[in-house]
Order: sequence, then structure tokens, then C-alpha cells
Amino acid sequence: MKRAPISRKTVLRQVSPKRAASISTEVRRGPKPMRAVAIKASTKRMRQGRSTGKPTSEQQARFQHIRAIGCIASLLDGRAGVAPEVHHLNQGGYHGGKRRGHDFTIGLSRWHHQGIPPEGMNECQARVALGPSYKLHKMAFRARYGTDDQLLETTNKLIALREVTP
Repeated sequence: MKRAPISRKTVLRQVSPKRAASISTEVRRGPKPMRAVAIKASTKRMRQGRSTGKPTSEQQARFQHIRAIGCIASLLDGRAGVAPEVHHLNQGGYHGGKRRGHDFTIGLSRWHHQGIPPEGMNECQARVALGPSYKLHKMAFRARYGTDDQLLETTNKLIALREVTP
């Protein structure tokens, strides 16, 4: 079987004569040994954390209420008292998007928030026993528990009940 020669769509970049000479000497001598170079520490401080800043005392009180209420997804499934992580809602509900702020927070367990199954369970067992995870199964999570704004509304009602009752 006869094969056609390979043809390029773009022309190869021409190497300058000076660079060609350095390449040929490098091939003959081998690569230059690496030198140790001191890295200068930057005087600028890198920004740490996320886009929301430090919470105020009222927002910290909100976080305490959320921790006392527990995971909102587990609560909707009838399991009360599941320890939550504070989840900040994002603009548009997209992962990695800009946070809406500390006032837009809900409580989710480690499974429902980060997709980390409880001790002694794998991911499949956790999904069957505990329901979908926000991180791993976002569409199923929203179909079962509601949108971010619905969960926020439920959380705000529960916080208002906690503030009214002593």
C-alpha cells in the first residue's frame, strides 16, 4: 500500500542562525548544569480566604443558630441533630462562584455539603441512606430538598423560631 507524504498545514518557524549555533553546541556539550538561585521573598501579602470577609457578631450568632439547628437536608428527611458545616450560597448557585455573603448561609452535614461519606460507608451507601450530596449530585439534591433560596428561607424561619423561643 502506497502512503502519501505528510504535509504540514503551517510552516515551521525558522530558527535564527545565532540560536541554531547555540542549539548545535548544546547538543555537542550536553545541557548546562543548573545553578542554585536564591528566591527573593515578596513583600506583598497574598490575599487569604474567600470573598466574604470576616463575619460580624450578628453573623457569628447566625452561625451558632445554624449549628444548633443542624443539617437542613437531614432535618427535611426527618433526621434531627446531624452536625452541620456552614455552607455559603453563591450567586447563581454555581460551584466556585462569588459568595452572596454571610447572611446567605445554610447548615449542611459533611455528606450533604462536601460529599464526604460518614465513617464505615462508601459513596453509594451514603447516597442511598442519606440522600444526594450537594457537591456530588447537585441536580438530584435540588430536586429532593429544593433550591438554594428555598433552603435559605427554611433556615431563616427556623432561626426566627429559635430567637423567639427562649
